Amino acid sequence: MKKFGKMFLMGAVSTLILATTVDADAMSYEDNPARKMGRGITNVALGVLELPIKIADVNNEDGGIAAVTYGTILGLSHFIAREFVGVFELVTFPFSLPGGDVELDGNGWGYGPIMTPEFIVDENHNLFKMVHQDEPGVF
Repeated sequence: MKKFGKMFLMGAVSTLILATTVDADAMSYEDNPARKMGRGITNVALGVLELPIKIADVNNEDGGIAAVTYGTILGLSHFIAREFVGVFELVTFPFSLPGGDVELDGNGWGYGPIMTPEFIVDENHNLFKMVHQDEPGVF
């Protein structure tokens, strides 16, 4: 069993290296397998944050009673969805999803995100200042 685990890890690392170097010049920062893998890891590891985020969102929009009831249900459903999407992206990160249309803004096609927001912590949910907004002239 240990041998299989080491072989699997070596295979995953090799696949990542090959997938990110094959056509790196043609891919943008948002459109590559490494970002898709990182998104999958983030979704699996931090998916549980959907629960307090959705409760806080509903509390800000509709009040406390709605947050306790509807916010909790919404948070649980988004948590489960984010976990499944994270596992799916981890399994399929070396591969570009086929099809797509310009009108879809790249979401779910190629290496684009399946869920929006792409990462669970974004500019709108930045409680611990984990996301920095770009400011002109600031490095």
